[in-house]
Amino acid sequence: MPVLKSIFALASQVSKSREEIVSSGRHQIVAWERFTTTTIELRITSMAPGGKPSPSILIDQRVLGGDTFLSGERGPVQGLTFETDLQGELRDLVALDLAVDHSGSRTDGNVYLVWDDGRSKSISDIASIENVNQNAPFVTAGSYAFTDVLVSRSTDGVHFSPAIQVNSDRQPIRGRRGHDHFQPAIAIDPNPDVRAFRFE
Repeated sequence: MPVLKSIFALASQVSKSREEIVSSGRHQIVAWERFTTTTIELRITSMAPGGKPSPSILIDQRVLGGDTFLSGERGPVQGLTFETDLQGELRDLVALDLAVDHSGSRTDGNVYLVWDDGRSKSISDIASIENVNQNAPFVTAGSYAFTDVLVSRSTDGVHFSPAIQVNSDRQPIRGRRGHDHFQPAIAIDPNPDVRAFRFE
């Protein structure tokens, strides 16, 4: 377990969100978000019993949803950070989930990664400067990205399918505000049917 603990420690240093599971073959699988200077990468690694972790694999790049804003901190802690809020000033901190098929069927061992993503539905949102408190003014980016739930599947734990959208709606409807699909979860029952859940 010391090697797995080191994987978790690494994932914790680069991620707000990470998930871990164990396959039927007792492979330990960890997925996480890796923040770079320009993107958020969705990555996965695995480790066979008694083995070493495999090199991490890039599954996709996540696009943050909501209002993206530049926050400037004044006072004892200074600096600029990018942050996002969904409608209602909701922070979307748990954005991914991971599941593996344990059904014993021909799909046993399939790995599923689900996440929320703002790549498909963006509308103009007037840029503004607001003072949340005296130490944190922020400037919005001028658009709002509604989040969809996306899923990717792997039959071998290494090669993942292109992401497909779980929710079927095509909002926002022209001239009206839409809604977000966020903080997804995924599970596989013994049949083996894959079920994805989310907040809306």
